[in-house]
Amino acid sequence: MTSKLVTIWIFLLLLPLLPVVILYVIFDQANYFKLEDTARGILATGPIAAYVALVWLGWVIYKKVSNITITSSSALKQILGSWSFEAVSAHGTSRSGQCSITNPGGVITINGSFMENDQPVGDWRSQMAQLSDSELAVVYNLTEVREGQEVSSKALCTLHFNPESVSPMTGRWVVVGRDNAYGTVTYTKAG
Repeated sequence: MTSKLVTIWIFLLLLPLLPVVILYVIFDQANYFKLEDTARGILATGPIAAYVALVWLGWVIYKKVSNITITSSSALKQILGSWSFEAVSAHGTSRSGQCSITNPGGVITINGSFMENDQPVGDWRSQMAQLSDSELAVVYNLTEVREGQEVSSKALCTLHFNPESVSPMTGRWVVVGRDNAYGTVTYTKAG
């Protein structure tokens, strides 16, 4: 995380300096910095004012983007680890399983397996996950054994939780392209 912040600050402070230096070279004799106390407030002109304006604009953009990731950081810490789940399909089939939620390289990754009638029947691996303060949305690849054949599918799941205590997470799932392959799921944190 520290290297990301250093990179952000380098871009935030040094990247706006490039047009300022170019403007300084182009307008050699016309360069000046002047502060004026006007009815609208203090007015700054010249390349340094451009630098200040670009740094300010960069800061505003950074704050908006960082709010997207920072708001989820407390929820992220809470969801990491091992989970057990119970899924019930629309036609009443119940499956249970285990999964692990990790965050290697800043990417939420979820891997798990599930059972039906105490027999392993498949596993799944997240392809994409998005976390907000009270919801985890996951697109995942599902591999399961159906009628003796291994079948691969894509599926979606949305889980809702209380921001103060993420366990349990409850939600809905659907397998894309398969009729009646949808239902509810409840995740409980292990340990």
